[in-house]
Amino acid sequence: MKTQQRDFRENCRFTISHFLFRQVEDCSIEIRKAINDDDKYSDIKNTVSSNETLKQEMDTRGTIIQVLVLESVVNPGRKLCVANTHLYFHPIKGMLYQIITDCGHHQALTRCNTETDSRDPDFTLEGASFSHELDLKNSCGIVEYTNYAGNFHEQLDYIFIDSTMDVICVIPMPEHSEVEQHIALPNVVFPSDHIAQICDLKWKSLYE
Repeated sequence: MKTQQRDFRENCRFTISHFLFRQVEDCSIEIRKAINDDDKYSDIKNTVSSNETLKQEMDTRGTIIQVLVLESVVNPGRKLCVANTHLYFHPIKGMLYQIITDCGHHQALTRCNTETDSRDPDFTLEGASFSHELDLKNSCGIVEYTNYAGNFHEQLDYIFIDSTMDVICVIPMPEHSEVEQHIALPNVVFPSDHIAQICDLKWKSLYE
């Protein structure tokens, strides 16, 4: 992603089949800049600013969210909003990971429902609560891991869909023996440090 100020080299990418979709709008943002400069996020800015340690941590991250609005070529007028992000992660020092693991990856991301109990005290926001009203589900299901690095293995990758979508099929995970035969990821068999989550989806209303 490029802005007038700098380039952001993140592992985020959309590849779109122009036989199926055309791009209507690109709403991608840099999270740090959006929170600091856009009035619509003033509540988040005020909450984050109440904790100087958290604010300093957030201000050092160039995390982006890719957001595209697509229109179906096959069914003109039917639009799809897709989003992609790569949250900063470190197994020891990671405020985002801390928030997620406190209430479980799946609950935190599908419900975005977090409480203040048992968090890292450096990043605790007294009385803060974060939630959304999207009815999301994990289309590829819960797996043992999508990242495998020696003594660390965890599911870090998800494809979430709302109630207007159905899953047709899911590409299964590789056998564990294949993953660990070269100790960790990446290796000569798996060129990425993450195992891709892949599924086919459909709109419910087109088939009802």
